Amino acid sequence: MSAERPIRVVVIDDDPEALALVCVKLKGHPRIEIIATGSSGREAIQLANSQRPDVMVLDVMMPILNGLEAAARIAQVFPSIGLLMLTSDASPESIRAALRAGAKDYLDKSSELFRLADAVQAVDARRERNQV
Repeated sequence: MSAERPIRVVVIDDDPEALALVCVKLKGHPRIEIIATGSSGREAIQLANSQRPDVMVLDVMMPILNGLEAAARIAQVFPSIGLLMLTSDASPESIRAALRAGAKDYLDKSSELFRLADAVQAVDARRERNQV
């Protein structure tokens, strides 16, 4: 498995500290390559279009265009991009909304960051590869 190509990841979070923490958690992993970062749902859509990552890690709560709205648009236009939602609101309603928007997984920022690299790999394994 280590000979596989890296999982190309884009990370989106409007909180610079959270963005940096997510990047630190992923950078040391041998199969994960962070190819871009952004700070808004609008940037997420632009980066999905320009970078065509394997996986996008999206914060839910962002100004202008939140992560759920961005996820729904990205999932519709780019179904081959695996979406992983990351937030501090892990309520059942929020989780259902993320899954309805097209997310493959959902992590609670405050308690599940230790699972981040594993979750990125799981989302990559479950995404639709037959779409370009």
